[in-house]
Amino acid sequence: MSDLHFASWEEVFVKAIEEKDRNKAAQLLHQADQAIFRRQQELGNSSVHREELSAIAVAIEALRVSRHALRRLDTQSND
Repeated sequence: MSDLHFASWEEVFVKAIEEKDRNKAAQLLHQADQAIFRRQQELGNSSVHREELSAIAVAIEALRVSRHALRRLDTQSND
């Protein structure tokens, strides 16, 4: 079992964004997606957690951009 399984979504997110190895980054991006999804499910749409939900929205966009960059690097390396 991954040691990131019980880490907070923020920890997994930071590890994914900072990872330089493309294979590890792809795995961490997936783990960050899962951790964020689980946390969103826990929070629901509560106005009490508006600040964290806003941070999650920013993190989701950053993961999308990172995933896109990884795909571009993979495409360029295959050319």
